[in-house]
Amino acid sequence: MSIGSTTLATYTRCYDSSRNCNGTLLVSSTNTVRYTVSVTWDWDRRTISSGSISQTTTGDQMYQCRVADHPSSNEIRIRNVTIKVPYTAPSSLTVINKTATIITVSWTPLDSSDADGYVVNVANDTDTVRTVQVEGSSNNITTLNGLSPLTTYIITVRVYQQLVGPASTTISVFTHCQQNGILI
Repeated sequence: MSIGSTTLATYTRCYDSSRNCNGTLLVSSTNTVRYTVSVTWDWDRRTISSGSISQTTTGDQMYQCRVADHPSSNEIRIRNVTIKVPYTAPSSLTVINKTATIITVSWTPLDSSDADGYVVNVANDTDTVRTVQVEGSSNNITTLNGLSPLTTYIITVRVYQQLVGPASTTISVFTHCQQNGILI
């Protein structure tokens, strides 16, 4: 099993269902890339019923699955799957407007070929992270509603394609106080 030209696991001399056939897992010695491989084999049907591969790098990832009925077989099925992951983070995250309960932010959009949309994460000291999805590569502004007055919010934005890319620089925004209809 491999990703690109990197072999993750090899399975050799595995000809019957009574053997475990764990193979050998090969991991980069620099630990810059981590792989997890989990496969379940149905011996009666000779098919893989489930499996997953995850990788901790950014940028598009190509996964290759190669299946043969035995090691020297000419009957081989190969499928390549490319998962699109943005390389860069959105830049220039800026506050456009704020009130006691609303913050509007914008950022510099990425090229349309690098983005299907954006994910904005909003957090404060007491809340869990709230996520707002903004669809479309050119939609680079969003309004965050239902916030608390006199509260500091930490905001980041990430671009997504099939998976989410790296986070922008974080900004910290303090909401206004509202008393008798007057913003302070």
